[in-house]
Amino acid sequence: ENAEIDIAARGTVALLVLRRGELVYENYFNGFTRETVGTSFSAAKSVVSALLGIAIAEGRIKSVDDPVTTYLPELLKNDPRFARITLRHLLQMRSGIEFDEGYRSPFTEASRFYLARDLGAQIAKLAIAGEPGQAYAYKSGDTQLLGLAVQRAVGLPLAAYASTKLWQPMGAEFDASWSVDSAEHGLALYRNFLAWKP
Repeated sequence: ENAEIDIAARGTVALLVLRRGELVYENYFNGFTRETVGTSFSAAKSVVSALLGIAIAEGRIKSVDDPVTTYLPELLKNDPRFARITLRHLLQMRSGIEFDEGYRSPFTEASRFYLARDLGAQIAKLAIAGEPGQAYAYKSGDTQLLGLAVQRAVGLPLAAYASTKLWQPMGAEFDASWSVDSAEHGLALYRNFLAWKP
């Protein structure tokens, strides 16, 4: 019981423990229940990378070494050096793209990507800061480009691809959603996948 109080005090809203495929503990904290809608935020990055792997296995994407511009040729208008950035660089967050991950200001790229009603317009503003494959820097923009590349390669919205390749096959009990920039543009946001609802 003391451990549960400590967990709740740290802001945890749910804890489930599986042992050998069997649920052995399930509890919710801070006003959440198993039916509460919640947002996964950056856990969506793992989902995007899984979808990339599925797209490669299906032959829709040749390799993680494909240039991102194979799928997003419009990036070449920003800077021809985008052709040197591969899907692998995006997976490893070693793209060299200039991207401020700060959340305390509405003027950082992370904030603009999150709040955009036209994510494509924000992507069109991306610039190169350094050589790809060099320094690691946590950048949500890298995952955003990766997700868009997968979407283009498979010819489906990312949410639909995730639904048919992951959500439905695993027999998820509740529906899920993937937030998009707007109904008009429909580009999936990297950080708002899996909002559960009954």
